[in-house]
Amino acid sequence: MVASAFSHPMAHLYVAQQARVPTLVIGDPGDGKTACQRALANAMGRRFTLLLGSQCAPEDVAGLPIADHVKFLCRMMPMWWTEKLLNPGGMLCLDEFMACSPGVQSSLLTVVQDKLIGEVYFDTDTIICAMANPLEMTPNGSPLYLPTLNRFFHCEWECDDDAWMAGLPTCKWEAPTFPIVPSDWQDYIEKWGTRVTAFHRRHEGMRSVIPKDETTFSYPTRRTWENTIKCLAAADAAGADMTTDQTFVRKMVTGNVGKTAADMFCHFNSTLDLCDPIALLDGKEKFKHNDARPDLTFCVCASITTALLGREFSTGRWDAGITFLAGLAKDAGPEVPLRYTKAMTAAAEKHKYAPSAKVMAPVVELAKRLR
Repeated sequence: MVASAFSHPMAHLYVAQQARVPTLVIGDPGDGKTACQRALANAMGRRFTLLLGSQCAPEDVAGLPIADHVKFLCRMMPMWWTEKLLNPGGMLCLDEFMACSPGVQSSLLTVVQDKLIGEVYFDTDTIICAMANPLEMTPNGSPLYLPTLNRFFHCEWECDDDAWMAGLPTCKWEAPTFPIVPSDWQDYIEKWGTRVTAFHRRHEGMRSVIPKDETTFSYPTRRTWENTIKCLAAADAAGADMTTDQTFVRKMVTGNVGKTAADMFCHFNSTLDLCDPIALLDGKEKFKHNDARPDLTFCVCASITTALLGREFSTGRWDAGITFLAGLAKDAGPEVPLRYTKAMTAAAEKHKYAPSAKVMAPVVELAKRLR
């Protein structure tokens, strides 16, 4: 992964989109929001479909009622633009999003969340992004309702001024270098899902915090925490720096659940004091289970299995990983290591590795003990 891809001020937006989380970016007119989205679609080889909210009627996104005289009922027929999104590789860009009327906003709820228009579903691979100018700059603009806001990853648009200045003399600009999320990014979900789970065991009050008005765009709900895990997993898989500091982690969390929840999560994440899973597998670091901090054990186990599912796999590390899990049984009980053996098996199958009976013997014994 090219390091400069993450130096772009909107790298976190592009990562969230590739995690298939709907995104909404707010920015001033003429700052290149639509052009960059089109460039991202080209970089990913995707079909780009642009829909302008200011020109939409409710039936444009909900479908048009058509009588079915055979079955004596009415069906909802989708509009022409949905045809580009029925197969994998589509990207739907909803521009001028705050210019949507309240009726269009309501119709878009199922489009954004369920990829459904009328009676037709888009392909699940479809990327959905929305863009808007600030409400005060939007002719006939409508504020976004809380259910609409809760369906998006939110961020404010920042221009890459260096790139703009470089192209200004000729009025020709090169497309940004985008961070590209690999196809196996979902292998990182358990690692970050475990951390978010541990966070919520300590902060139960942050599971759902509904704001009192629509001035807060990102806020915690069970939906946005799920989207947070997807964004963190995609960023980690793409090669973002998730350990040196909390900068990129904070951006991925803030876009989904807001600043307050992000501050709390980043503080929790920075105090986990986790060992490097690769150093542990290579015998360079040790880890000791602590009954007072079971969340650390779960996070270390998830980090190990994620590393083995990815590019850090080797047969020696896999054997070390299964030995480490089996060794946890003495202090943490057999339930903990056995919880992660499924992921270990998936890693072995992915890399076409058949571990020996000797290596597997301690895990087999743990399974017998648990029964």
